[in-house]
Amino acid sequence: MEEEEVDTLGNRIATASPSSDDVFVRGLPELPSEVLVTIFSFLDPMTLDGLSLVCKRWKMVINDNELWRENFIKLFGSKQFQSLTRSTQWRTELLMRKELAQRWIKGKGMYHTYAVKNGVITDIAADFRNDKLVLFSKNTGDLTITSLRSNKGESPITGVFPNGTTSCELSKNAMIFGRWDGKVYLKLLNQKNVYLNDSISLRESTHEGIVTVTKINKDSIAGKHGSVRAFSGDHRGRVIGWDLKNYQKVVDWPISNASITNIESNYQDCVIVRDQLGIIYIIDHNLKDSRGPMRPPRIIKTEKIDENATFSMQVDFGDENIVISYENKVRVYSYSQHKFGHFSELEVPEDDQIYRTVISQMNLQCCRKDDTLAGHDGLLCGTIFKSGKTVIWNVRSWEDQQPIPIIHVIVPKFQHYVYLNEDSPRVVSLDINSSVIIFGSHNSYCSLYDAVSGDFMRFVSRKLPRKILFHDQVLPVTEILLDKEDNFATNGVIIMGNIIQYFQFGEQKNYDKFKKKMARNSLKRAGIDDRKIKNRRHIKDDVEDFTFQQIQEQQKSELLDKYNGDSFEDEDEELSIAIALSESLKMKDKEEGNAEEDDELKRALELSRSQTAILSDEPVDDLRLDSEDHDLKYALDLSKRGTQLANIFPDGEGSSSRIESDLDNTSANDDELELALKLSLIEH
Repeated sequence: MEEEEVDTLGNRIATASPSSDDVFVRGLPELPSEVLVTIFSFLDPMTLDGLSLVCKRWKMVINDNELWRENFIKLFGSKQFQSLTRSTQWRTELLMRKELAQRWIKGKGMYHTYAVKNGVITDIAADFRNDKLVLFSKNTGDLTITSLRSNKGESPITGVFPNGTTSCELSKNAMIFGRWDGKVYLKLLNQKNVYLNDSISLRESTHEGIVTVTKINKDSIAGKHGSVRAFSGDHRGRVIGWDLKNYQKVVDWPISNASITNIESNYQDCVIVRDQLGIIYIIDHNLKDSRGPMRPPRIIKTEKIDENATFSMQVDFGDENIVISYENKVRVYSYSQHKFGHFSELEVPEDDQIYRTVISQMNLQCCRKDDTLAGHDGLLCGTIFKSGKTVIWNVRSWEDQQPIPIIHVIVPKFQHYVYLNEDSPRVVSLDINSSVIIFGSHNSYCSLYDAVSGDFMRFVSRKLPRKILFHDQVLPVTEILLDKEDNFATNGVIIMGNIIQYFQFGEQKNYDKFKKKMARNSLKRAGIDDRKIKNRRHIKDDVEDFTFQQIQEQQKSELLDKYNGDSFEDEDEELSIAIALSESLKMKDKEEGNAEEDDELKRALELSRSQTAILSDEPVDDLRLDSEDHDLKYALDLSKRGTQLANIFPDGEGSSSRIESDLDNTSANDDELELALKLSLIEH
């Protein structure tokens, strides 16, 4: 250290400072690329697009995907995760994830807590877009449909279970039930939250025994004719696929000789079935058009598990993985062509047991894995242990016969947590999406963690109000559902017994709207204004309408030519049309013959009424008779009068001659009556 110069009085002597020409000063454009990326990561995409026009170097830095990837790994500590934006650009992934994290952490919380009237909820289906919540209790058979956010329009229905139900499955649009006698029933819920009370018996319900498992498409039950939207399996190893639009059987597969325990499907081209012996059957079949025979299933043999053990089977259809979890093991089996039958196992401590395993964002399981996306399109899974810790791992990142790599080990912290007893697990439920992990405790509290970095973000749930609790009871969080229909959503619902708590942080932003806005801004930068965009959209709509009208007219013309006999595709079609026309002509002739027979029957009934009226002394003038029946009427009238004369002049004096004359007339009238009756019978 250099000594300072001082004068005789001890004062420091000032030295001349170096000139500015001797000091090298760096400007902002000359900072290292890594520093620029760190600074740019705090800006929004629109500002970055503007900064890319400053100079070539800044444009290179802003568009360099590898630099943004390195910065992402530095901030979050992970390079394999579930993509939030489904984009290949690490810059977009980083900026959107940071913005979403800020809304989760600093967004104003909105809560709504309410209790429903049915018992303890065991099954739940939420439709966040249509604000609908469907709750079901297997203990009481009660179903409740209500508003997700406000509990308005609560519709409790009791006794939903059909008699003898052995299996059921709930979705936001319907419920499917299987019975002990092999019959399968469907109960529909329409879009207006109206419950249709009548059960629909699916046709040809021909299970030969007890229905042990049912499965229904949770996203949609609608589809074209012949598409499979639900499955049922029985204790004799038979699986039936159902078309819920026409309520009929589509596929019928004898899979195994043992009872079916699990069925999973993407309702497109694959069905995964597991039986009681632990054998997994992979069936490749077009479920959108199920005509044709079943291909021989591919088989993976796994361990047989005790019926009383806690067991779950979940499928990642995007990367063709099967996750099996039970008391002390978690295994991932591959059913892809190049790794079929290979498996990897999660390491479990000997003194610990598995409580629950949950795979993230179920609606992405049907999307094929895309390694080009930022994060390599991972799929996170969380395994809860009874000791209280939770292990987060990637379902799509493992090697054969090697332990599954662990991303995070989290011991969640909760507000005011109190141990009820040593046997109760600290964490009883969790849910994962592309951005966060939420944990539920045994005493109604929840906490939120970042899905990529594993850092704590905030406490989620609020203390339950006393007016809906019974003597300050402590309720575990039985189920948590995050809004997975929108990647940018920051809301969800917590289930505690029969109590529901809806939460939301900040304003909800839809990522689809964000992408449309970015596309519109790109067009603007290219010199295309809103008016041109609207004109293009109108032209496109007009072209589609014109094309549709042409197709309709062409189909109409082809039908007319076919029915007129002008054009046929082949001889079989011509023969079928001829048979149909012949049957139509026969039906027409038959209808005309039936009309003639009806006229004759009507005429006979009128004659019968006429005879009855004459014999009952009704005036003859009141009868409406045809001219050809006049003789018959006259003969009957004469016969009646003869009978009356015989009654008026009994045997006695002065009447013998008159009686004989009347008798002669009566016999003559009888002859005429007999002749008239014969003529009438011949005519009719």
